Amino acid sequence: WYVVKGIRADGVEVDPFWRRDSVSFAKPAVLSETMNIRWREFFFRLQRDKRDPRWASFGRWLCRAWNETHAGPERLDRAYVYFVEETTRRPAGKTDGTLTLMAHRCEDADQGVASASRR
Repeated sequence: WYVVKGIRADGVEVDPFWRRDSVSFAKPAVLSETMNIRWREFFFRLQRDKRDPRWASFGRWLCRAWNETHAGPERLDRAYVYFVEETTRRPAGKTDGTLTLMAHRCEDADQGVASASRR
């Protein structure tokens, strides 16, 4: 499953994708209900290439969307996308992992109008 984490200017962690005041890496009860098929396909395709320019576009969109409604210390400073991997029938010594797919620093240019919908 995918987790989106933002760090505000005051250091507080938030979920800028779902507009939540906290971030959770816990496995959702029903994975298929976490995001629609378009977003799952978007992340799945980009997961193959961390250098895909669409990651930067997504990061800019996250920053713009959050910062349109937050000011001062509540503004988003950084955004991350993670893929949490859970192994079933895990062999001895193998652990679950979290892959960092995107790390984006919000810039002043990341301001403006956000146009994509989250769900």
